[in-house]
Amino acid sequence: MQVGDLVKLSSYGNKVKSNSRFVGPNDLGMIIKFNCHINPDFPYEISWFHLERKDKTRHSRQDLKYAR
Repeated sequence: MQVGDLVKLSSYGNKVKSNSRFVGPNDLGMIIKFNCHINPDFPYEISWFHLERKDKTRHSRQDLKYAR
């Protein structure tokens, strides 16, 4: 995955309770930053597109899948 890719939560990511507070199962997001030096467990910073606001959250690769 690279900066600029559109993503959704994977089935694993949907099961993680901390993700469900911010992101729904059908929400789309874009990878805006990849930095494994700040937090190696959650290197992907995602900007989520919601109707109300844009949220930025950090995720592991396991939490994400490519959007189609």
